[in-house]
Amino acid sequence: MSNYYEGHGDIIYPHAIDDRIKRLRDMKMDLDLNEDGEAELEALIQFRTDVIDTCGGESAWEDSPGFIADSYFDEYVNSDVEGMHGSEVIQSLDRYLDWGLIKDDYMERFEEIDFDGVTYLIDNNRG
Repeated sequence: MSNYYEGHGDIIYPHAIDDRIKRLRDMKMDLDLNEDGEAELEALIQFRTDVIDTCGGESAWEDSPGFIADSYFDEYVNSDVEGMHGSEVIQSLDRYLDWGLIKDDYMERFEEIDFDGVTYLIDNNRG
């Protein structure tokens, strides 16, 4: 599958996938979609359906800030914590912080879902 959506490998965004689905459907209507494109379209539609079915309905898709690749999750947590408290505060407290416990706390609010051979984490605490 091609890396057509922004952030593939770290974070993928629902709106980018929706845009790609629309483009592929338009190509299909114009009879300009090859087998690879057809497979991509089916995979994207299935991913969207899986998110909706397993992660809390249509709002899981519509309200999601993005789906975070498991391999990027530690960096995501670090960035989020720094964003909340400021990098200077985090740097000054770093030796006292239990990053494993912080990550475990974050993980409690995420659901795992596989897409294109990658495990993505979906925030179930979408305000």
